[in-house]
Amino acid sequence: MSAAAAVRTAITGVGWAVAGPGFDPAVALAVRGMRHKDRSSRFAVRVAQWTLEDAGLLGAPELDGAAVVVSSNFGNLDAVCDCVTTIATSCSRDISPMRVPHLSSAVSAAWIALNHGIRGPNLTLCNGASGGLDAVAAARNLIAAGRATAALVIGVEPDTEPVARLHRETGGTRWLDGAVGLVLEPVPQAESRGARIRAEIGGYGRAADEPSAVRAAGATAIRRRLDAEPTVRFGRCSGALGVMQCAMAVERMGDEAVLAVAGAGVGAAGDGSGAGARAGAGDDSGAGAWAGAGAWECDGTSVSALVLTPPRGTAPTPPQGRASTPPRETAPIPPQGRASAPPQGTAPTPPRRRDT
Repeated sequence: MSAAAAVRTAITGVGWAVAGPGFDPAVALAVRGMRHKDRSSRFAVRVAQWTLEDAGLLGAPELDGAAVVVSSNFGNLDAVCDCVTTIATSCSRDISPMRVPHLSSAVSAAWIALNHGIRGPNLTLCNGASGGLDAVAAARNLIAAGRATAALVIGVEPDTEPVARLHRETGGTRWLDGAVGLVLEPVPQAESRGARIRAEIGGYGRAADEPSAVRAAGATAIRRRLDAEPTVRFGRCSGALGVMQCAMAVERMGDEAVLAVAGAGVGAAGDGSGAGARAGAGDDSGAGAWAGAGAWECDGTSVSALVLTPPRGTAPTPPQGRASTPPRETAPIPPQGRASAPPQGTAPTPPRRRDT
């Protein structure tokens, strides 16, 4: 058993920042403090606050030693393209000093840490479609190694003109414009503060192909899979895919473990088109899930597999905060017999507070 596997790590918070009832990007991304941030950083900063609220950790002392782990492949592409265009058509003196920090792919993670006083490790992964699952695993490893008291994991991809052009040139028709977040904590710490344990992180594997990654995660016998559903609902999710898989799995977690797989060539058809089929079609038992982690998202150089397991014991009442369920029109349908989404109606709005 690895050191990471020996340390029980739980997901205690989930946050969404995707267009839908209760979240209007045109309003939410234009609040005070957002003026000089790029679109990706704005999404990341907003979802970070709501995820911490959902976990009951907003402003908590545990954040002092926490980690921030962000997965994003196109986050700062617009800033890089803008600067390259400026240099090509004018000169470097015309580049705005306020734009320069966004040339770093790690800028979103830095803004989150600065906003919330998070002083632990600060990582950004740009690893294709598998990056989101790798980010969750990296966060768990930081906690297991004693380098972080908790971890805030963010998956974010913006819809900017350079990103849209790249997707269109590679056959894309829909792609994510938003972010999702998770809070990971050691189980003993979460239990001691009365947090609601939503799920626990199980095995993780990374390999050159899907079967090897699944075996490395110890997940060959797991029947429930949640692979391409984020792509079906939101379009290409890229670096945010794995984090969204985990968030959706948490929202529909029953009494069975769930496997998420993402990466290079996963779910591809024999002709290499990536046209993966759906397993269990027409089966409402919850055992059928999307086979082919992203039949539409097979980029990257490796495959990652991650297992989420149900929490052990009865979870306490969750802390008050922003609802963590995905937007109503894109909320995943839970397995029959277990309703994880709130009653139909108007989605709750975030608590009113002054943004700084």
